[in-house]
Amino acid sequence: MIRVAFADADRVELDAFADEMLVYLDTWAIIDLAKRDLARRRRFVEAISAKGDLLFSLANVAELAGPKGKSAETIRSTGRRGTMVWTSATQ
Repeated sequence: MIRVAFADADRVELDAFADEMLVYLDTWAIIDLAKRDLARRRRFVEAISAKGDLLFSLANVAELAGPKGKSAETIRSTGRRGTMVWTSATQ
């Protein structure tokens, strides 16, 4: 969460904090996680589902829109596993 406070007319204060663990993966890592070791993917999804949020950026969205067919379905199914929360890193 980001809190914005106007300290005075010339100064703004920003506080960024999280109650949970925040994880950001570059697009190549999301694709690698989706396509490779099923046990590692399961552990990652379980950890994020239990203790944190997965951050994503607009670049992730644009790049993950590219894969087609089986690759696209594999990536989408990874994102739907468990109760993993995806949180925008670009708000």
